[in-house]
Amino acid sequence: MSMALRSILGLFIIVGGASAAHGQEPPNCGLQRAEVVTVQDPMGRDRLFISLPAIGPQSIWAERLYAKKPLKAPAAAVGDVVFVLFEGCDPARPVVVGFARP
Repeated sequence: MSMALRSILGLFIIVGGASAAHGQEPPNCGLQRAEVVTVQDPMGRDRLFISLPAIGPQSIWAERLYAKKPLKAPAAAVGDVVFVLFEGCDPARPVVVGFARP
């Protein structure tokens, strides 16, 4: 089942789509809630270090989605709740697509 979601950046995102075996998607194929752990990216790429309890106990660096150039995104703070999609359903390629309302 697919559904359209509008991010706070004004972009429409299609969530869901192709199913895995037996008609179920892997747990990392849909929209996930995560919490920002660190905002200081040691590589200077403006990534966020996030915790994804639904996927596992480890934290991971996530790219951020920008609405347009110049590359500006809303300020993030430790403890913010964000929404994450995984590029190609790959758990090693998370992308922050929006922030939850405080």
